[in-house]
Amino acid sequence: MPEIVSTATQDTNFFFTCYFVLEMLLKLMGLGPRGYASDNFNLFDALVTLLGVLDMALTLAPNVTSPGALTVFRAFRLLRVFRLARSWRSLNRTVKVLVSSLVSVGWLTALLFLFLFISGLLGMTFFGYKLDSCAVPGAQQLCPPGMTWRDCPSHFDCYIQCNASQIFQWYSLSASPYGGQAYCEAFPRAFNDTGYPVIGPDTQYWAQVGKAVSFMPNFDNIYLAIVSTFIMITSDNWDYNMKNVMVLTNDPWLPAIFTIVTMIIGIYIVSEYTLSFRFGHDSRERGGRKSFAAMFYCFNP
Repeated sequence: MPEIVSTATQDTNFFFTCYFVLEMLLKLMGLGPRGYASDNFNLFDALVTLLGVLDMALTLAPNVTSPGALTVFRAFRLLRVFRLARSWRSLNRTVKVLVSSLVSVGWLTALLFLFLFISGLLGMTFFGYKLDSCAVPGAQQLCPPGMTWRDCPSHFDCYIQCNASQIFQWYSLSASPYGGQAYCEAFPRAFNDTGYPVIGPDTQYWAQVGKAVSFMPNFDNIYLAIVSTFIMITSDNWDYNMKNVMVLTNDPWLPAIFTIVTMIIGIYIVSEYTLSFRFGHDSRERGGRKSFAAMFYCFNP
């Protein structure tokens, strides 16, 4: 980061560290050591404050570098906001609802991950290694004749057809990523005893013009499939992604049905997840009626 920002951040950290030290000392004088230690939050504050003092001392000491791990403890200061729950009634009520809803939210979290996993597996079955295309006009993805899937990459390379007069030589191709050149080869690759290629009636001539460009998000593995499904149920650019899948698979129906069904079920689960946080036990007592309203609200905000 810029030096002026780094300096301002460091000075701010030193100011708040000194403030927290002063606060700790005042509470120790006012409550006494025993009264101060009787509150767990006070012990937590003392630990974080002392770590901040150690970090500041190492930073100011000459020829001494402050370990980066100590700076992580600065984030624990944000937990001080929960002390407001004692006097802030609405925050107190919200915290109690969150705690009481942990069990139901835990089961909904497991259900959400199970749904993402199953949807990801379906996406891999339907669209795995199919969401890619060639950047060179006229090229097509191909595993050349005479080669098996073991010899070809998972995303087939892009080839463009050439003719016998160009075999085993470079020729000009403006869109080729290899400096505007392409090398024509004969497939299947076969050679005689003298090492010369065998040209037969079934010989085909292809020039490799780069690798295929993969569309993101895709369903090539279970991790990417789960991420793609999560993006789908968040409605993040879902129509654009669905259209691209339709174009790349040359199938208008399967991507549309998969996307719509996944979004409907996923949004319902997410709405239940949200309502469990918001209403706690009340949402379960009301039979989940509000969850349906929340689902339709997601489609028609």
